[in-house]
Amino acid sequence: MQKGMLIILSGPSGVGKGTVREQLFKDESLNLAYSISMTTRKPRPGERDGVDYFFVEETEFEEKIKEDFTSDTENITGLITIGCGEALGVKRLSKIVSDFSKSNPLVRFEIITADSDTIKSSLDRGTVDIGMLVEPVDITKYNFKKIIQKERWGVLTRNDSPLAKKAFVCP
Repeated sequence: MQKGMLIILSGPSGVGKGTVREQLFKDESLNLAYSISMTTRKPRPGERDGVDYFFVEETEFEEKIKEDFTSDTENITGLITIGCGEALGVKRLSKIVSDFSKSNPLVRFEIITADSDTIKSSLDRGTVDIGMLVEPVDITKYNFKKIIQKERWGVLTRNDSPLAKKAFVCP
């Protein structure tokens, strides 16, 4: 097997990864090869399936991930960093991480708690791999899955506060 340098261009959608790639490929002395990524987003003008990306439906993407994980005879290793707020969904997250760790003991997880804006900023910088956010939050530029989890919040006040006399508080 020939050894070489691996270059990974990573960043949120639309930041210019393709432009950087084009510039690198102009220098033929670098002898670069390009690995085509798979995405569930729609092609942008001028993008070609199988050249720029493999454009697939979400169900096909999920099946491919399952297939890759189950057909791989090697152990999965690495660190997955998850940013999340303190919410009921974290309980579900801990179960998912625990179940995943049983069959993939070489994968480590780092859980960072923060507010939604901090988590989104960390996703944009690439310092968090997965974000778990509590709505309402603008997630239009992210690929996301909604977790159906009803949150229940309370208010702590002094006994003499006007809020203490209310049966419930609405935003």
